[in-house]
Amino acid sequence: MTAARWISAAILVCCLVPAARADELPTVPVPKAAAARPWYALDRSVRIAAAVEATAALYDGATTQLSFANCIHCQEGNPVSHPLLGNRPGPIRMTAAGALEILVVAELTQHLRHSKHKPLRAVSYVLQPAIATAHGVAGTQNFFVSTR
Repeated sequence: MTAARWISAAILVCCLVPAARADELPTVPVPKAAAARPWYALDRSVRIAAAVEATAALYDGATTQLSFANCIHCQEGNPVSHPLLGNRPGPIRMTAAGALEILVVAELTQHLRHSKHKPLRAVSYVLQPAIATAHGVAGTQNFFVSTR
């Protein structure tokens, strides 16, 4: 057979064979894609821990300002925030730094919780409670300094 005959035979077969209707085709279940979450979306447990950390940081900041008001010689004792905020930081700088700290730690915790490395996931469950505890201890020390 020549090429022309093959083509005419193929066209004839296509015309004679009825096309399948849509209801006769087999149905294949299509898996639903997981809803894409924005990069800044946090898990519920991370948000709760961030709220606890924010409360402890607010307590620490309030008692720090109280000790600054009652003690002329008192200064910031936190070795991390002292170089960043200075000896006697004001409430605006402390609030801004505290809010930034809480957001960064919450985002870091979120990424650590979804890490493929098991030790990093373990660290994520200690990070926020440890920082909240440090703020609580510092706030309690500030409270005792301010009431002397």
